[in-house]
Amino acid sequence: MRKCFIHVGTHKTGTTSIQHLLSRNSSALRERGYFYPQAGRPDLLSGHHNLAWEISGDHRFRNNYGSIDDLIREVKYRSDHIILSSEDFVWSLDNKAKFSDFILLLQSSGFLVTVTLYVRNQIDYLPRAYLTFLESGGDLSWSDWPFLNADYCDLLRRIRENANVDVIVRSYDHARTSVCRDFLSILNLTQRDLHLDGEVRVNASRSLREYLLIFLQNRPGTKLLENEEAALNTLVSPETKQIRLSPALSVDLFHRFRSTNRNLFLQYGIPEPKMEATFEQDCPDTPYVDELFSESTEVYIRNYSKDER
Repeated sequence: MRKCFIHVGTHKTGTTSIQHLLSRNSSALRERGYFYPQAGRPDLLSGHHNLAWEISGDHRFRNNYGSIDDLIREVKYRSDHIILSSEDFVWSLDNKAKFSDFILLLQSSGFLVTVTLYVRNQIDYLPRAYLTFLESGGDLSWSDWPFLNADYCDLLRRIRENANVDVIVRSYDHARTSVCRDFLSILNLTQRDLHLDGEVRVNASRSLREYLLIFLQNRPGTKLLENEEAALNTLVSPETKQIRLSPALSVDLFHRFRSTNRNLFLQYGIPEPKMEATFEQDCPDTPYVDELFSESTEVYIRNYSKDER
């Protein structure tokens, strides 16, 4: 029976690299019996984000990117297994009824559905997920931002609520240097099968200063004045890309998710984060995300602007 693999993320676990791999090597995939559909992939993007946006009711959904109905028409009579990928499928789980309908529609079209999920230790994952939230237009400070989808056992429970769905869970921390190779192994494929010499890596990370500029522009909904932008350089260097949380928050997160991470290890063999890992990459010249993206920073920028006039 044909299979449908739905790669649902999570965010910041190499999803863009996997999507580029699948999109750019679609012909080689077809030679091996796998099809990476076009329906649901927005212009210039490699993932099926529009399908996820349709399920969740996201304002970015566009009919011309391809809907779920378009997807079914594209794949229903194919003999291949199909692969769908979008980290925004994670948000689709919040709309339980529509996500379940999507799964049932695939199953009624003749597919056995397998949901694939990569998890990343929360201390590393949450600050990067927060910055992605800002890129999508979010205007909450770190302290007001809910830690969404960081309880992986709860996330998996919501996936498993769908009948007859297989679930594959992988550790991003374990596979981070070869996440594409790891994903292909789920399909019983190798890089050689796709005529690839090495790992596909796509790094679209901005500098920390750029993220701070986005945060401040999102807050009032307007662009900063020139002297206000200059104030950013007093807080963070334009070259800084390292992302870290304060030691106190790192320890708090370690203990907050200790139980769920233990259950993840017992159920799926995902290695548990270690306490000492929370301080391995500490750099005194890099500000903490939880302190930088705050109302106090906003006040500092405004006051700096007044003092410079």
